Amino acid sequence: MKRALTFIIPFTIVFSIGATIWWMTLPPTFPRGEAVAMEVADVYLEQPFVRLEGVAHYEVVLRQKPQGRLFGDDKTYFLFPFFAKNNESDRAIRVMVRTTRPPERLVNYEHMAIEGYLSLPSEVKVPYSSEITIGKRSDYFFTDEMLLLEPWLIESDGEVWRVEDAEVEE
Repeated sequence: MKRALTFIIPFTIVFSIGATIWWMTLPPTFPRGEAVAMEVADVYLEQPFVRLEGVAHYEVVLRQKPQGRLFGDDKTYFLFPFFAKNNESDRAIRVMVRTTRPPERLVNYEHMAIEGYLSLPSEVKVPYSSEITIGKRSDYFFTDEMLLLEPWLIESDGEVWRVEDAEVEE
């Protein structure tokens, strides 16, 4: 019995460490579902998988660089407001987009279609200070019903960006 324990205990410890390292290197899970086409003004939390067509406002873009996981790389996230089509004058943010896709340079507005997951903004994903930062930089403000959209697909000007490969397809 003692001879078996001298093998089982170290084996269990090494296996546990290996399984933990493997689990920590897995990419984070991303909720997916069939996206339903909706208007920006009509989004609601009970329909979390949406496809929206509208305008990204790049006048105020927040850059986030949260700490990476133990064996993972740091990622840079970009937060920007998203509004209904042909709406460049609205300043009340109903949908905030958080993505690893960098915004177009030297562009204030970009027309795009986005498929993604809607959720309530959390302190980790949309810090409380972001509303103050956005308010100081411009006249945008968060609405009480603001939702966070994390896209898995962005279509703009004939290009398709997917979160799996983080590449642009022509």
